[in-house]
Amino acid sequence: PAPAPTAPAAAATNPRLDAVLAAWRATPRGDGPGEATVVGPVLDFADEGAPTRVVALVRRGDDAWIVATAVPYVQGAAVADGLSSFSEVADLTGIAVRDVNGDHHPDVAVFTRTEHVLDGYTPLQHFAHFYTYAAEPEPHLASLERATLQLLGVRDEASLDAALPNLNTFEAPAAGLSPARFFSRLRYGTAAQLRSAVATRGLSVCNDVPDRTGRRRKRCTLHAGPRLTDAVLTNNLGMGHNTFVDILADDPSDLTFPSCRPERGATQCNASVGGPAGIDWRIEGEGAAMRLVEISGWAEDS
Repeated sequence: PAPAPTAPAAAATNPRLDAVLAAWRATPRGDGPGEATVVGPVLDFADEGAPTRVVALVRRGDDAWIVATAVPYVQGAAVADGLSSFSEVADLTGIAVRDVNGDHHPDVAVFTRTEHVLDGYTPLQHFAHFYTYAAEPEPHLASLERATLQLLGVRDEASLDAALPNLNTFEAPAAGLSPARFFSRLRYGTAAQLRSAVATRGLSVCNDVPDRTGRRRKRCTLHAGPRLTDAVLTNNLGMGHNTFVDILADDPSDLTFPSCRPERGATQCNASVGGPAGIDWRIEGEGAAMRLVEISGWAEDS
């Protein structure tokens, strides 16, 4: 007699992957055309006192999302945040889970292979973006701006692990160092360290705010090298000044992510704070030769 037909082998399942894709499909964007793929691994995203979750990077066409969910997926038990800040979603390379901001809770690092470039501006070595999970008032993933800024140039897990022990510390000019990363760490420097980051001819400290008549005029004082005191350095570059917002908010009380552009043989950088007001920095040189020559506080008159 002919052998009895055998049942087809059951397709292998991956509950973690299935949960991520099910959670993504339940989002408003998940019912569109095209196949979604997971970029990189599905990682554990466990937090003390909370159910164990997994997190993954989902991509479809020109869009991408970070998805955090339970295994198995339960309706509503997921977070899916779109990554609109990436200009080239095809360049996303994966994710990692680390405690980036030191609060003993897991954060998500999203890696990409290209620099973040704006037309006419200096590339910011924007290889990694960092997000933290917030449970209140409703679960969401919030951008960790301060960590992203201080870790410009980090592009994979190995470089992230090497950089994390030195987070929130002064960083001296060095080859490949982004200007924005350089001055985001000035606030952590001692007077001696800050002196090494300033041009030998000195530092111009400027004030570009409306006076009591409402008129604006930029006023600068050059503190020449021999007369550049520790107090001038720490009052303008350290002691909690030049603080960037940690978790991105609608109305930040600290400086937002900066932009830098080449200008007359130097690099001009600017960051704003709600108001509107902010700080300008002027830097000469690159890499190990990079030096700060001017810092200017500014504010609009309305």
